[in-house]
This record gives sequence, C-alpha cells and structure tokens, in this order.
Amino acid sequence: MQNTIGKEPLLVSLVNRVRLPWYFITLLITIILLLFLVLVGYLDGGFLQLKVWEFWRVTLQAPIIIAYILLIYPVIIRLGKRALEAFRPLIPIEEQQFNDLITEVSKVKRWQEWLAILIGSIFILALSRPWIWVDQWIDVYQVITSMLMFGILGWLIYSAIYSSRSLSKLSHQNLKLDIFNINLLSPIAHLSLGNSLAFIGGISLSLVFQTQQSLLEWPTITIYSVLVLATIQIFFISMWNIHGMLIRVKRDELNFVRDQLESASKKLKNKVSEGQQYRLEHLSLAVAGWAAYERKVQTTQEWPFNATIVRRLFASVLAPASIYLIKILSVLGIKISF
Repeated sequence: MQNTIGKEPLLVSLVNRVRLPWYFITLLITIILLLFLVLVGYLDGGFLQLKVWEFWRVTLQAPIIIAYILLIYPVIIRLGKRALEAFRPLIPIEEQQFNDLITEVSKVKRWQEWLAILIGSIFILALSRPWIWVDQWIDVYQVITSMLMFGILGWLIYSAIYSSRSLSKLSHQNLKLDIFNINLLSPIAHLSLGNSLAFIGGISLSLVFQTQQSLLEWPTITIYSVLVLATIQIFFISMWNIHGMLIRVKRDELNFVRDQLESASKKLKNKVSEGQQYRLEHLSLAVAGWAAYERKVQTTQEWPFNATIVRRLFASVLAPASIYLIKILSVLGIKISF
C-alpha cells in the first residue's frame, strides 16, 4: 500500500525527480512540443502549411494549454499551502502534531491520479473519434497532444477536488474559531478563487483556437460544459465545507448566548414578580447586553469569502462567456452593436 501513496501530487513528484527548475522544464516541454509540430507539418506538406493560420489554430491549442497549466500550477500549490496553514492557529495541538496532521490529510493516492489522467485521455478519444479521420502525421500529433492535454486536465480537476477534501478533513477537527474573526479563513477562499480562475483562464485561452462553427458542435459543447461544471464544483466544494463549519460554530455560540439570555431574563422576571427592586438595573443591563450580543452573532458571516472575491469571480466568468456568446451570435448572423 505504501507504493500507492505519495506525499506530493503526481506532477510535482515527477518534476522533482528531474531535479530541474519548474519553469525551465515548462519551457523545455513547450519547445519540444512545438518542434514536433514543425516536424509533422513539414512531413505532411512542407513549410508552406506553417504560414497558414488554420494549421496553427488546429494544432497549437493543446501545446499552449499544456504550457498554461504548467505555468499556473506553482501558484495553485502556493495557495494550497497557505490554505492548509490557515488552520494552524485554529487547531489547538502541538506544532509537530499539526505537521503530522497536514502530512496525513495531504497524502494522495497515486492510482487515483493515474486513473484521472486515463479518464481524461479516454474522454477526448471518445468525443473526437480519431479512428475516423486520422490519415496524416499532423492528425497523429493532434490526437496525442489532445490526449496529453485532457489527461493533465483530468488530473488537475482531481487534484483540486482532492485538495478540497483535505481542507474538509481539517474543518472537522476541534477548531477554536472566533466567529467575529473569520479573516483567518480567507486563504481558503483565495485557493477556491485561484482554482476557479485557473480553469476560467484556460477556457478563455482555448476559445481563441475555436471557430464559430466548432462552438456549435456537440463535442465542443460537451467539453466546455464539463469544464464549467468542474470550475463551479471546485469553487464551492471547499467553500461548502467551511460554510458548514461556520454554521456549526455560529449555532454553538447562539445556543450559549440564548441560554445566558434566558437565565438573565428569568432572574429579572422573578425579581419583578417578587417586588424586589434591588439589582433590577444590573439584571436589565445583562438582558439587554445578551440580546445585543445575540443580534451581533446572528449577523456574522457564514461564508469565508467577501463581496470582492465574488465580484472577481463573476467578472472572470463573464469574459469567456461573452466571447463564446459573441462567436455563436456571429454564426447565427446576429450583429452586436455597442
């Protein structure tokens, strides 16, 4: 079983084995993919094809998206580490115990990562059905790079969801959270936003290589539907776990406050009914104080993100959606005037 579990994500583990800087490897992979592209273009029809945009549009998408994923993944890694570290002041255990806990919840199962890559590769094969149209080297290149791209995408989706599960495990620990200071949880919101923006950026980038006609084809619609659903799920899955945690903390605090309010109210009522005038002012202040505190607790946030994060997410979603809509409308012959 030890061989199937890793402390680091698969992509990170593979890069670490090479012992070269991450971005150097990214550049090297990109250059190799482009060199192979030039080679197959030459084998199929000479360098004249390299001057035609259609040639680049069809073949460049996969290499560019692969390079994009490799470029932004270190940022996602840093956001993930900050999200895990956000729990350090909330879990009342020794530092070494916390480190062991982080190591335990961060372990990944290698077979699941490889399965995600396999599913992504099979997904694009099933949609594109290359056995019908492949008859040139450029077609072979396109199929292989597309399988590689969707394999990495499948792994990336799995990695983001698994990271959210790790945060979920931490959120179910015995947390000491101040309901009025949930800014400590902002790194979790930033991770969710970062993951979502990464996918939205990839979607926007891929739209550059799509024609108006291809956007109306069912394979393209299927691919973008899956990516959009994955983006939404990745954003909300960790948010929902933290939302549940905040609701539990808020509920416990409200139960405590209401018990105190009920106790102070009963004492005040008893003093009034017994005609005892002393300590009425003190009890009245206690009742008013607990009532005000109850209202304050009721207005506390139940989500770890603020309006700024929501606006950024909405604005980033609007960009690819607008591009997609404009291209579709142009196919239908509908002109948009501003």
